[in-house]
Amino acid sequence: MMDNQSFEKTRLVFLDQFHGLCRNNMYPDALALAQQRLKAWPMDADAYIAAGEAQVALAHLAESQQMLCELEKKISALAGVFARMGEFYTKKGYAREAQLCYQQYQVYHPSAEKRQALTSQSTSFEEVQKNESNLDQQDHAASTDHLIHTLSGWLINIRRIKTHAASHQ
Repeated sequence: MMDNQSFEKTRLVFLDQFHGLCRNNMYPDALALAQQRLKAWPMDADAYIAAGEAQVALAHLAESQQMLCELEKKISALAGVFARMGEFYTKKGYAREAQLCYQQYQVYHPSAEKRQALTSQSTSFEEVQKNESNLDQQDHAASTDHLIHTLSGWLINIRRIKTHAASHQ
């Protein structure tokens, strides 16, 4: 596994290559580069942003939306770590630590604003799952709004990258 210094060096090289391809309107190559980076570093935010920028430039909106949905699933799965840790803390009687975990779960889990019940000290992972299944039906209606919000955030990040790239020319 690469250390943080190696990751940062390869990250900077990747970004330079990506921006060079974009400056030359070589978006298919830029997208391929971003996808290659994601294979090597599946949780690289810069690579996701780059792939999104290239997909939007190529008008591959369905692909960009699919990528966002897959990313949301990854984030949701990782957020589950907080719920599980909350369960472990609860079983051992560490109510304060459990509550902090459930609050973090609420922050990182998609549609967290609907999950107010998770912050009680007596909440267990099973209760989290039960609450989620009850909210899944409500979430379906909100998923379109969430997707629009997410895409808007991506567009802001793309503008940030373009501004950053323009300042480094």
